[in-house]
Amino acid sequence: MTGSVKTATDKGLVVLGHEEGQADREWAFAFDRNTRVDAGGQTKAAKDLRVGDPVTVSYTNQGGKIIAQNVKVGR
Repeated sequence: MTGSVKTATDKGLVVLGHEEGQADREWAFAFDRNTRVDAGGQTKAAKDLRVGDPVTVSYTNQGGKIIAQNVKVGR
């Protein structure tokens, strides 16, 4: 899904965005130990995400929680 960061912590983030062909909505993603945040080819800490950053998030659903697998900053 693609969108922009609304809030971010070391435990997860909220993104305002959409999957292709869908309307924008808020997505709440949790982070786990395997979540990667990639900005310009460099791994960043979740705390480096800023409100308004454009992101593309790949995710999985585990036990009813949406877990971010990879957060790519920029488009």
